[in-house]
Amino acid sequence: MTPVSQHPPTNTWRADGLLRVLLRWTSLTTLLFWLPTLRGAFDGHSYEWGLGGLHGTGFSGDYWFPAVVTIFAIWLVTRGWCGARPPFYWLFVTWHCALALLVVVVAVTLKDDLTLQGDTLGLNIPLKRVGPLLFCGVACAAVYSALRGLGSRSRRLAPPRQRIHRFWLLVLLGLLPVMFVLLRFGEPDGLTDKVGVAIAIVYWFLLPKVSNPWELNRG
Repeated sequence: MTPVSQHPPTNTWRADGLLRVLLRWTSLTTLLFWLPTLRGAFDGHSYEWGLGGLHGTGFSGDYWFPAVVTIFAIWLVTRGWCGARPPFYWLFVTWHCALALLVVVVAVTLKDDLTLQGDTLGLNIPLKRVGPLLFCGVACAAVYSALRGLGSRSRRLAPPRQRIHRFWLLVLLGLLPVMFVLLRFGEPDGLTDKVGVAIAIVYWFLLPKVSNPWELNRG
């Protein structure tokens, strides 16, 4: 019996180093939408969130906004790991250019410091000075990656899912009730809330292990 190779065929596409970094950065930037989406559903009305002029409690208010962006983010990252076929690159560039423009406009017009805040985990990260440079640099890298990807003639074919991907899917499904119990029945802003949020953050970055066929097949 001929053993099955654990490495992708040489004629198939795989994300290069730059795209991998950008996809993980995309997960980081969309974390701001994933958390209110998850916590709005799991915490209920005890959780209040705000993103710029949008806000809500539980499913009420502007909950549709982070929910829609979260669905878009899952589609975008999944598409990026699994072949980056059109219209991935167009939406990928649009996302990062829009973020860069938003950060620049807010940094210029905001009188106070531009900060990233997370009350549950006590985060307070200043972005007024470094934010515009960072996000504009990422947007330029996304444009370069898109131009290179669109010019590539590699086949947009990813290897089939393997047992390890089913394992990660079961792990992620199993974490959902754990997060629900911690966030819904735990003490608001207490230890259970902090643990639930920490798991939610790790969870968001583990999602590519289900959608990324190269995750454990690197050669």
